[in-house]
Amino acid sequence: MKLFSEVRQVCGQTTVKKIRELESQQKKLARHRNHLVYNLRCKDESITPPSLRLKTGIRTRNAKDIIHKAEKALVRERIRVVNNKILNIKEKQQRISEELEAELPENLQEAVRLHVIKSGEREFQVTRSRHLGKFERLQQANLQQQQASDIDLSGTQLKKWVVNISGKSLSDSQTKVLQKGLNFAVTPDKLPVEDFVVATESACAGLPLSSAEQLRSEVAGILKTAKPPKNNITKQERDALKELRKDKDLLVLPADKGKATVVMDKSDYEKKRLSTSYRED
Repeated sequence: MKLFSEVRQVCGQTTVKKIRELESQQKKLARHRNHLVYNLRCKDESITPPSLRLKTGIRTRNAKDIIHKAEKALVRERIRVVNNKILNIKEKQQRISEELEAELPENLQEAVRLHVIKSGEREFQVTRSRHLGKFERLQQANLQQQQASDIDLSGTQLKKWVVNISGKSLSDSQTKVLQKGLNFAVTPDKLPVEDFVVATESACAGLPLSSAEQLRSEVAGILKTAKPPKNNITKQERDALKELRKDKDLLVLPADKGKATVVMDKSDYEKKRLSTSYRED
């Protein structure tokens, strides 16, 4: 490459090696940033990456809960580790950049900076595409598993019921979406950009001015190309949820016992609550 030939001629091979190392660190940073986003998405969707999945020969519900909690803890730990690696990479980049600034003439400093940035951007896009594909496959598998759990089960296995004791009938879509359970997390139909901006500004408050500007620029770049996660419910189910939320006469509650979801009239709920209160007095 012409740039490296010029640097080698002006500054020597040692400086070329430092530029190559800075470029390598920029690519590594791009990969780790994508890895961080991937794991944050897995955490938000309660999805365990295959490399963190645990197995046990014990087939009890308690064992299953222990495995689930341990896997969630491993995802959080991986996020912490990746964050630390990103900080270490940035520190190494800063050190190399300072050395190059002292060695390179001004006309080559900008050329090197642009070369490193472009190299990192290419690596970021390649890695991003790969991680998006992995996440979508995991999300689809998770959705299929959740849908399978909605099927009526027999014997001693647990069921998820929807008990409608209101004066209104539920549509098939409303019933189906409620069968997923009250803890089911629906993927957003758009990215919460405002939340990201607020969180970024909060983080920037404790950073030096240059670091804050760099963070804002990085977040803006990610948001520019980011897309909402793939829907985990159908359009009909999403519309059904909106209808239920708009209906102020209905309440959707967990049953006192078991895993049932109860739909009841708000007026009946208030009467029951007042009646219970009087008895306690």
